Amino acid sequence: RTGADLRLWNEAALVQQFGKAGHSYYGYARGIDEREVTPNRVRKSLGAETTFAEDTDDRERLRLELSAVREEVWNRVMRHEFRGKTVVLKLKFDNFRQITRSKTLFTPVDSAETLRRVSEEQLAAADFHGRKIRLIGLTVGNSPEACPECVQLRFDFGNPEP
Repeated sequence: RTGADLRLWNEAALVQQFGKAGHSYYGYARGIDEREVTPNRVRKSLGAETTFAEDTDDRERLRLELSAVREEVWNRVMRHEFRGKTVVLKLKFDNFRQITRSKTLFTPVDSAETLRRVSEEQLAAADFHGRKIRLIGLTVGNSPEACPECVQLRFDFGNPEP
């Protein structure tokens, strides 16, 4: 269940239980990781979240908390000159169940106002199923720079002729 539990196992037992991944688990539990560090990889998303001292279902309070999280996200977007087309709202309930709601735009989020509008629409549409919220988060992702060869497919959903 924990790293301390994992550290009690010998390497042979871990390999028997988990296959070749057991070698890695043995090392990880002892602070050994031979993978190369890649500090300058392309950033795929930027986000922020906050956990409340008291769970709430007060939508006005949640809107205000979202505003503070959104401001932090926008500051990070600007500081890192990040471009992303998908806005993801994260809500964690009092029973620790988590949901996300995302919206992908045709172009990257280009203003704090766009981020506000999309995130507030997502919060307004979220069904709490009678639960209280303990955490709210917001992420901007789906950067065109993360996958330059990727293309967004477009479909014509116009009315077909009879």
